[in-house]
Amino acid sequence: MASSAALPVTHAALASVSPGAPTVATGDAVVATATAKDVTGSDDPRCVSYALRYPVSSEVPDSSTGPVPLLLGPVATVMRVLIVGATGFVGSRLTEALHSAGHDVVAFSRSASRAGFPDGVEMFEGDLEDPMSVEGLCEDIDVAYYQIHSLTAENFAELDRTYARRFRKLASAAGVDRVIYLSGISGDERNLSPHLASRREAESVLEGESFDLTVLRAAIIIGADSASFRIVDDLTDRLPVMTVPQWVRTPCQPISISDAVAYLVELLDAKETRGGIYDIGAPNVWSCESLLKLTAEQKGKRVQIVPVLVMSPALSSHWLRLTTDVQYASARPLVESMRNPVTVDSERNLQSIVPIEQTSVETAVQQAFANG
Repeated sequence: MASSAALPVTHAALASVSPGAPTVATGDAVVATATAKDVTGSDDPRCVSYALRYPVSSEVPDSSTGPVPLLLGPVATVMRVLIVGATGFVGSRLTEALHSAGHDVVAFSRSASRAGFPDGVEMFEGDLEDPMSVEGLCEDIDVAYYQIHSLTAENFAELDRTYARRFRKLASAAGVDRVIYLSGISGDERNLSPHLASRREAESVLEGESFDLTVLRAAIIIGADSASFRIVDDLTDRLPVMTVPQWVRTPCQPISISDAVAYLVELLDAKETRGGIYDIGAPNVWSCESLLKLTAEQKGKRVQIVPVLVMSPALSSHWLRLTTDVQYASARPLVESMRNPVTVDSERNLQSIVPIEQTSVETAVQQAFANG
């Protein structure tokens, strides 16, 4: 479960360590560790260890002869973290970010062995469709990120319900302390699309167990591999004149993939978010229409958008077969969700609790093209 570990230090201070502090080689440095109480006399659980690093080229003092002044940096508690859906658009990036932060990461996916995770990430290959393949998945896990969404199947709502129930039982039986679920913003909660209704149902299925559930809700996540953004990108390539439903002007508040991952990682140190539901998004509100125009402009193109009253979301989704490379089974529920306003509720805005340096939508689109 949660433990301390010697990690690279970003902010260091001089201190003295008692004789005999253990040292270990890490390849590019030698690390000496000492408990917080050794150095400060404090039993603060948030400061359980210190990492002391020396470049290999420098002379390492012999701590056995007496107290030695060393560069110290406090290390946060290292957690054993499970990513359920670690090969997905968000899950793969979250896996790398948590690993880089020094956590003990377990990456779960049906294709985990072929994913090419960073060295040190533990792979767990299985399928929530097959109970035998997920036995032991949650053993010794402190925090689990649940990232399963089955949009490619016609019965995605039924599958998501089944998988969430199965995972809830596994996590509860294993004593997982906390589960974090990335869901979708759904505005006023009325007339939800099947996609958003399924996300909301998964939230309900996951809650009420022995673990604390934290839910983050996001609108369109902008990134090179995002299905939602790829639809927008494809439309601006293939339809210089678009006849689209009136709801193309529905307000939305996208978020960059880098910001979404940053929020997910920072949650680990924000105890006050345990058991809460929060919205995440970019600083400003957009619309599907303005996002289409911005995307076209950044590619040096112009699009003409003509909203009409008679085209329903279900009908409009059919022309996706001709206008995007995104799998139709995924594209249709995503487009049908565009009828719902998806903006950040000021009372649930995670930025007020976990402030990060937010990325503008303009910059997010630029980054998506640069990384595509």
